[in-house]
Amino acid sequence: MKDKIIRVVKSPIVYILAICIFLQIFIYKEAKNEYVLTPDSHSYYEEYKGGNILKGELDGYRTPVYPEFIKIIKIFSNEENLYRNVVLVQKAMFLLEILLVYFTMIKITKNKIISSLISFIVGVCPYLVLFNTLVLTESLAIFEIVLLIYITVLHICKPKKITAALTGFIILLMIMTRPGYIYMIPIYFAFWILRYIFNKKELKNVIVGLTSVILTSIIVILYCFQMKNLYGDFMISSVTYTNDLVSVAQAKSYTEATDSPIKHTMEETKGEKTDAESSWEAAGKAYQFNYNDQKKFLKESKYNKKYFKYLIDKCLKLSGSTIQTLYYTPLIENTYINEISNIFLPVTFGMIYLMLIIIGCYIVYCIFKYAKIDWFLSMLFVFVLANTFTLIVGAPFEPQRLFIVSVIPIIMSIGYILSKITNKNSEIDKDNNLFYKFVLEKTENSVIQFMRYIFVGGVAAIVNIGGLFILSKIFHMHYLLANIVAFVCGLITNYYLSKLLVFSTNNTMNRMIEFLTYAIIGIMGLGFDTFFIWIFTDKLSIYFIVSKIISTGIVFIWNFVARKILYLIIEKYDKRKLIEG
Repeated sequence: MKDKIIRVVKSPIVYILAICIFLQIFIYKEAKNEYVLTPDSHSYYEEYKGGNILKGELDGYRTPVYPEFIKIIKIFSNEENLYRNVVLVQKAMFLLEILLVYFTMIKITKNKIISSLISFIVGVCPYLVLFNTLVLTESLAIFEIVLLIYITVLHICKPKKITAALTGFIILLMIMTRPGYIYMIPIYFAFWILRYIFNKKELKNVIVGLTSVILTSIIVILYCFQMKNLYGDFMISSVTYTNDLVSVAQAKSYTEATDSPIKHTMEETKGEKTDAESSWEAAGKAYQFNYNDQKKFLKESKYNKKYFKYLIDKCLKLSGSTIQTLYYTPLIENTYINEISNIFLPVTFGMIYLMLIIIGCYIVYCIFKYAKIDWFLSMLFVFVLANTFTLIVGAPFEPQRLFIVSVIPIIMSIGYILSKITNKNSEIDKDNNLFYKFVLEKTENSVIQFMRYIFVGGVAAIVNIGGLFILSKIFHMHYLLANIVAFVCGLITNYYLSKLLVFSTNNTMNRMIEFLTYAIIGIMGLGFDTFFIWIFTDKLSIYFIVSKIISTGIVFIWNFVARKILYLIIEKYDKRKLIEG
């Protein structure tokens, strides 16, 4: 017992928690007395009409977890002190978050100094500490994502069926707290499939994990069906639907919709105004129309060039904004706390974009170089990437508030990168690593090469099309010149990926001659593509999109066969040269 007490006293997390408690009691308390209510706060309890979720009594505007969270606290509290006690529980949960962050970092870094530093930063971060004083879902949502990270890390370090099963349960709680977390379902589907691909010995754990995610998906679908029965729309919450209308109003992409009463109403309400209030007002008026008319109007207003341009402009504009969330004015009543918040972690969304690109490239590099996934970094990367994408495409306003759930994964990513030891010398389990066998292992099997070439061709096409868009739309290059540059970039990508993954041969042929020969095959393919589209469309009267699909398939086979023959010729040339030498 004495030894246990000594170990606890020596643990740095004890002192980190003590500092965090001190800050909450004596310093950050001055930011706002007891708790902060926003216009949304009352709707989670006083206006919540969901009733008993087990009886199918759902609220069209709010999901059930946070209202139930408040109701449970009310059991041990009186009405007068309810919101103060909600905040006290949220603060206690925040201390538990710090513990989870510390033990997670210990697991993934094996470094007490870095783990202590990251836990301390999380514990004193003003826009994490003060957000717990709001009666909003964010505090609970942050706790849930930290808990999911901890359980996932436990499973990665030591796979068990219980941790695999818990992931689905936590994801369900997250979605029923904040519908935007729906992206966790496809993320964890991919996670469990990749766990099997990179280590087929984990099959039993993967089955449990996939089952938990499938059950979560079924429950969410059943929830949406019940919402459709009650409110006429297949949804988790009407908030998403309302946000779509607000975004359309803010983008003014409703001008691209066909003539309708909803369009005229939005035009009259919005006019030339660009403020958020007019967008909410226009959305509110549009919401009063027939549901089917609204759906048609939204479809026409969201899927057009004007709305796409709005999203790009929003993304670029956001890049200069800081991720700190204390712009939320009810929190800032004390001057020195305001000053602390402005200098604490001055990270902008532009820095987040750059970090995501660098980390993403590193993860892909590790996969193709060492046939391994950096599971810890990939998990944190995907969480932040998905949340960033969601707030850009789905949140009309208050992006910093919605990004708050990604602040801790960002801080943990920085700590993990500081401790990162590369896996260059790590061994590949060639018997159980299916990715190595089917993607990286050198082979002359034409079927496997063909499947790999599909991937290579897809990546090259993305580079080609993406390059054309970036050069023409963002850098305003003439589209013909942009097309040539993009084609060359796609060709170079195809060449190097093909050498790395498909035709893995080491040859003595001059690299420039080899590339030019490779390029000639590609240019001939481009010529064939144009010829076949002309034949199918002009001569056989086939719709041009269908013509393009048929032509792409033919040219794809041409490129693969021609390039395989090229490398067979090169291989024979090398063998003959070796014999003659």
